[in-house]
Amino acid sequence: MVARDGAGHLWIHEYPIDPPGTSDHTYNGFMFAALGLWDYYALTRSPLAADLFDGSLTTLTANFRALRNPRWLSHYCRTHAIPTKSYHPVHVTLLRQLSWLSGSELLAAQSDLLADDYPPPSLGPEGGPVHLAEGAHTLLRFDDGGAVTATRTLELARPAGATASHRMRIEGRDVHYLLADGPGAGWYVAERYPAAYLRGEWCASDHRPARRARFRAGVSVVCRRGTEERTVTYPRDTPVHYDRRALVDGRMMLRATDGDAKGWWVPGSQLLAG
Repeated sequence: MVARDGAGHLWIHEYPIDPPGTSDHTYNGFMFAALGLWDYYALTRSPLAADLFDGSLTTLTANFRALRNPRWLSHYCRTHAIPTKSYHPVHVTLLRQLSWLSGSELLAAQSDLLADDYPPPSLGPEGGPVHLAEGAHTLLRFDDGGAVTATRTLELARPAGATASHRMRIEGRDVHYLLADGPGAGWYVAERYPAAYLRGEWCASDHRPARRARFRAGVSVVCRRGTEERTVTYPRDTPVHYDRRALVDGRMMLRATDGDAKGWWVPGSQLLAG
């Protein structure tokens, strides 16, 4: 069923309820329907399908604040605002796919925000390598609501490695690693670059078309490519495009597609948006 909400935005309801407009406004079903509109337009070139697709994207961007639950799981529907582990990654993926089809940088940015709010917890059957710097590390255990149930301190005389089975957002807290081996096995440690970070490339998202950012005037930025490093500095604010975003050795990095950093990973925190 297609209807307008109180703000005049187009909705395609997965679970229509009479009278029109009183459905729970389910997000994933709506986004799947938007993909269907794109497919129909691609096959038929129907102007109505194009208008409905465009209207659907307008609705999504207008309702993103209600969909998002900052630093936690996104909501299943607008009416009940229930966070759901099973549908959160679906929202991330659908927003990304819709950004590819529409070229919308806003939808791409919204997908990345959701991915950062609650990243995929599992690091796979083999886990991921974690670097622990020399010094003291606070190890924690949590209950299901994110409350701390136990703590201990791990003192390292030299840098050490460990395997993490999960990289998880703890409810109400930062991202933590669940250590699977070594002296911290069975405990969580907070992700803190450069004190504790996951080696390698994780949580990647591709951007089609490439998105835009800017180097800040006079700021020296150390870019990486494998084990290589290079420093890029511009005398004035300078635009750059990037086609991939990923957690690389514990920092969110952007892979540049042009300029002096072309082909290199650039720390996202050192760039300006747009």
